Amino acid sequence: DPYSAKPYVLFYTTKRVGGGVQDFDAIKLMKFGTA
Repeated sequence: DPYSAKPYVLFYTTKRVGGGVQDFDAIKLMKFGTA
């Protein structure tokens, strides 16, 4: 269920990005989540 997984993905992405070095990966994840 992508709806329940999205908050976890966003939280995990935010935690992983940290300084924002992987912002591009975060955008890709968000695009993949909406696709």
